[in-house]
Amino acid sequence: MSEKAGYDIVVVGGGAAGCVVAARLSEDGTRRVLLLEAGPDHRALMPADVRDGWRPTTGHDWDYDAWAQTSAGMGPPDLQYIVGGPFADGDRGTFFIGVALLKPASRGTVRLRSADPSAAPRIDPGYFREPRDLGRLANGLIRIREPAGTDPIAGLSRGEELAPGPGIAAGDRHRLRQWIRRNAWTYHS
Repeated sequence: MSEKAGYDIVVVGGGAAGCVVAARLSEDGTRRVLLLEAGPDHRALMPADVRDGWRPTTGHDWDYDAWAQTSAGMGPPDLQYIVGGPFADGDRGTFFIGVALLKPASRGTVRLRSADPSAAPRIDPGYFREPRDLGRLANGLIRIREPAGTDPIAGLSRGEELAPGPGIAAGDRHRLRQWIRRNAWTYHS
């Protein structure tokens, strides 16, 4: 299935039931499933810019997440798309749209530095020891860049991509992989 083919099924709501439904639908590898989570429930503490309803929300992070498979047959999703914002930035909104690899094949190491128990360990995260991890992350980045530059996001943010930036073409896998190697980090959500 090509990257442009999209998804066969979109499950909206990643609560206990939505996660199970998405996992079951993707088990046999014949369907591409997107699990879309709308973020936390803010009804009790609804910010003023959200209650207004007439303007874009620039002071509230909805904490959107989505999960996807890099290829059919992988089982449960292996990528997480993380969306934050819009954040106020003068007269425009700034968004964070990132991609995370959920099941890296690469493994790092934690080793003793010395016999001294107070000495900090040697930590090597082992990023991209397995080349397929870099390819899967690059594919995820390619997928997220296109919608990030279209309306309504582009209309709120002028469509300016800050990173990896307009200097790296959307399909330039070599330069995207270089950028990922320089900028990847770990996180815990």
